[in-house]
Amino acid sequence: MGFILAENYRVAGWRRNKTLRMHLVYCGHEIANAGYINYGLRRGSKAPMLIWQYTLKGCGRYRLGEHEYDIPPGYCFLAQVPEDHCYYIPEDQPSWEFIYICCGGEEVARLATELRRAGSVFALAPDNTVVKTAYDIIAEARDAGLDNIYRTSLLAYDFMMKLFQLDITCRAPTTLEIAVLAKSRSYCAEHMAEPISVSDLARATGYSRWHFSRIFTRVYGKNPHQFIIEQKLNNALTLLKTTRLPLKTIGNSCGFEETSYFCKVFKKYYGTTPDEFRHDASHEAE
Repeated sequence: MGFILAENYRVAGWRRNKTLRMHLVYCGHEIANAGYINYGLRRGSKAPMLIWQYTLKGCGRYRLGEHEYDIPPGYCFLAQVPEDHCYYIPEDQPSWEFIYICCGGEEVARLATELRRAGSVFALAPDNTVVKTAYDIIAEARDAGLDNIYRTSLLAYDFMMKLFQLDITCRAPTTLEIAVLAKSRSYCAEHMAEPISVSDLARATGYSRWHFSRIFTRVYGKNPHQFIIEQKLNNALTLLKTTRLPLKTIGNSCGFEETSYFCKVFKKYYGTTPDEFRHDASHEAE
């Protein structure tokens, strides 16, 4: 397992803290590759913790007991430790980008139980106060560090209270909705080198274009056209990292007829050109 991006911050000395009933344990921003998986019963800690993880791009999967949920962009999950759960990248996903906050302490176990009565998987808009607070915590960790246990306790309480203020009306995707997403991914993978339209995906899933777009946008948080582009670019990322194929060949294999358009779309989504990305990736591997 590797990471395209791994920005992780851990609170110094949190295991030794015996006075504060809630504190931050760690936080971060990651883009994980295939093979990424975390098990709730294998984390090496019996101390109660609550993990909040929010998808930015790609799609992860969260298993809680016997139930599994896709975690597409705009969705998050709440996981307790220790607990029989795991979260991972499905085989059809080349990467999963997310931010996360982990809080620990005696008070966390009680609050986590109350929080999850409304569900462990739900949607949040990118401008939601919980998401903004998570970004603020990560930024503070990056700029000032997490050495003050009292400050990290305040951050943890603030984040947990923001979660309690949520009106969680966005439920987890149903089995039918998850199937629509899975069929859409499969169709894109099978027809990667071809132009793919929203109507193509609708036919592949057995719905009218209008009904399909409505279901898809509700579950994925983005419209089907954005999804198609992201699937093609995710495939391009993999080819750039694992092959020395020319950009024209990679673009064509991902359904981009013109190399210039492929480079333009790639830079719009990732903020860098395909050549620059390949150069950076090759240096990270050395």
